[in-house]
Amino acid sequence: MRTTNIKAILQKKNMTDSDLASQLHVTRQYVNAISCGRKNPSIDVMERIATALDVPLSALFDGYPLDKLKL
Repeated sequence: MRTTNIKAILQKKNMTDSDLASQLHVTRQYVNAISCGRKNPSIDVMERIATALDVPLSALFDGYPLDKLKL
């Protein structure tokens, strides 16, 4: 499953890869690789991303209707 919704959620929240990386204590490059689908993070990292973005874990994956999120 691809995690490309991360980039869209970041944009809706007016956040950058760097902002998220800072919250997660990882590199911007790692966040970018995840959000572009080049890296497959562990479920632990995905849960940390969902928490940092204040969205359900399922919202990070393709197919989730982002219009249902209150961002």
